[in-house]
Amino acid sequence: MPPPPSKAEIKHKAQILDYAIQVMQDLILQNKTIKMDLALTSRESLFVWVDQVVSVSTNFRDVMRSFMELFFFKRDWKYGEVWFPDTENALALQYSFVSALVGNPTIHAKIDRFREVSQPMRFTPGEDVAGRLWISTRPEWHSPISDTRTFARAREAQACGLGTCMALPLASRGKMNAVIMLFDTMERIQDDNTVLLGMDVSARIGVVCGFVLPGTTASSAPRYRQSSPDSGNTAQAGRARGATFVSCPTPPNLALVSNL
Repeated sequence: MPPPPSKAEIKHKAQILDYAIQVMQDLILQNKTIKMDLALTSRESLFVWVDQVVSVSTNFRDVMRSFMELFFFKRDWKYGEVWFPDTENALALQYSFVSALVGNPTIHAKIDRFREVSQPMRFTPGEDVAGRLWISTRPEWHSPISDTRTFARAREAQACGLGTCMALPLASRGKMNAVIMLFDTMERIQDDNTVLLGMDVSARIGVVCGFVLPGTTASSAPRYRQSSPDSGNTAQAGRARGATFVSCPTPPNLALVSNL
């Protein structure tokens, strides 16, 4: 175990234990970031990383956590959501994650507030960002988040200090399974490379999981095989969709359904 920082005194067993835990957490984070760095060196390495993530995850939430961490640690996004259809076929917020790198307690509290107000909301296919992606399977980029006609939660997002949203489809074998949203507190210029990265990762997850529903075991899903014709087509389709993403389209209807 490395020595404590200079001028730091560790005298009691509880302090030693806390320090050991912190060191272990730092090592785990360092190991994760090294694997992510390697994953980003090539598309093949990225797919290998996704395969490994799925193989060691015990449920789909863990898979999504790793997806979010890639964009938190390597692309500096601050908050992420995963929307699934509920029993009434309306899209509902199933998972949400805040980046561990959000150290400012005020920012963290605002993101938590946005998560709370989003939790009861429901969007039917075709309605708002999640509903549009469910129909189009095309990613969207919103910056600034200011127009309630294209982003129903725009006022809540602005009040909570969020400036950009990137939304991605998660599909398997040509069928939509979920909608992923990433948020930043800054206003970001539309970035094709980031969208393509997100599309590649989400397409690969769809191929490898094939598809695992929330709460089920990810490791028991069918494994990807390089020779599978469906797997190659899915990855290529994801990349093709990423090359034609849309920015803040105006839908014909934005009915917001609240689960109250």
